[in-house]
Amino acid sequence: MTLALLLILLIANSLLYRSPLNPIVIQTGLWLMYYLIFWQNQAYFAVNLQDIAPFIWISCLGFSVGGLICWGLYQKVLPEITIPEPLYDNTLLVKNLFLFYPLVLLSLGLTLPMVVKEVGQFSWGDIQELRNTLVEDDGKRFGLYGLIQTLSSVYLVLLLTHTSFSWRNGILLIVFLIYTYLLGSRGQLIFFVVPLAYDLLWKNKISIGQAMIGALSLIGFMVLITIGRTQDFSWESIIPMLLTYSVASLPALSLASIDPVPYLGYNTFRVIWLWIGRLGFNIPVAPVISEWISTPLPTNTYSYLKPYYMDFGMVGVFVLPLLLGFVYNLLYFRAKRFHIISCYLLGFLMYALLMQPIEEQYFRWLTNWVYILFIMFFLKKIEIKWFDIK
Repeated sequence: MTLALLLILLIANSLLYRSPLNPIVIQTGLWLMYYLIFWQNQAYFAVNLQDIAPFIWISCLGFSVGGLICWGLYQKVLPEITIPEPLYDNTLLVKNLFLFYPLVLLSLGLTLPMVVKEVGQFSWGDIQELRNTLVEDDGKRFGLYGLIQTLSSVYLVLLLTHTSFSWRNGILLIVFLIYTYLLGSRGQLIFFVVPLAYDLLWKNKISIGQAMIGALSLIGFMVLITIGRTQDFSWESIIPMLLTYSVASLPALSLASIDPVPYLGYNTFRVIWLWIGRLGFNIPVAPVISEWISTPLPTNTYSYLKPYYMDFGMVGVFVLPLLLGFVYNLLYFRAKRFHIISCYLLGFLMYALLMQPIEEQYFRWLTNWVYILFIMFFLKKIEIKWFDIK
C-alpha cells in the first residue's frame, strides 16, 4: 500500500508541477528512495516495513496535500501579477556582496586561528575530538563558530551565483572550506553545497546531470569522512554503516519510548521556548542531542518527524508536514514569479528537505532561518552608502 501510494504521489506531483525542481516532487522522490532502501535491507533491523510505513505515507501525504492547497490558491485566488523585482535585476545585491566581502573574509580569518588552536593538529582524530567537545551541553560552545559558518555559507552561495568566479572568490571559498573542515561538520558542508547546486540549477548554470554527478561525488566524500571517523573499519561493516546514516532513523523512532511532555510543543517548538526562557521565565527546554538507541544498528537520529510525533502523535506527523509543504510551494511559486528572496530561501530550505530522513532542521533551526532571512533581505533591499563620496 505504501509503495503504491508513494508512486501515485510522485507521478501525480510530477504531472502537476512539471518540474524536477519542485520541492513537493523532490520530497516524494526522496522518501520513495528511503522506502526502497529500507525494503531491501530489512534484515539489518529489529522492525519490519509495516512498523515504519505509517510514518512515511502519512507525512508524504501531508506534505503533498499542503503543496496542493498552495497550488490551488495560486491558481484560483491570487491574481497573475508581475512582481516588480526581476530575478536578474541584482545591481544592489551585487554591490552589497562586494561591499561585505572584506567583512566576511575578516570574520573567518579572525576565528580560523581560534579553531586551529583548539584543534591542535589537522588530523581527523583531533578534529573529531574538537567536534565532540563543541556539541557537548547542547552545542553551546559551537554557537559562535556555527553562526559564522552558517552566515558565511549564505554569503558565499549568493556571491557565487551572482558573480563570475575570480581569484577573490576563490580565496574566500578556500578559507571557508578549511574552516568547515576544521569544525568537522558534514551537515554544514551539505548546507553550503545543496543551496548552491539548487540555485545554479534554477538559473540554468548547471544541468541536472552535472548536479547528479556532484551529488554522487559529495556522497562519496561523506562516506570517506565517515570511514575516517571509524576506528575499527572493515569492508564488511560498510553496508551497516551506510544504513545507519541513511535509513536507521525511522526504525529508531518506532522503537523509541514516548514519554509524557511537560507542555504542548515541548519538542517541536524548542527554540521558541528557549527564547522565552531567556526572558527570565523558568521553562524546561528539550535537549537538542538525542539519546542513542539500538535498532540494532546504533543511531541517535530519528528523522525530522521525531518532535512532531513525540508532541502530537500521528496527527503531528500529518499536520506539520502539511504546513511545511504549503510553505515550500509558496516559496516555489513566488520564485517562479521572479521574487529573488523566495528563490534563495527555497534553495537553503532544500538542505532541510534533503535532511528530512536524518534530522529535524525546520523548527530546531528557527533562529538560523531568521538570521538567513534577515541577511538576504538586508543584502537585497538595503542600500549602504558608506563609501559614497559627494
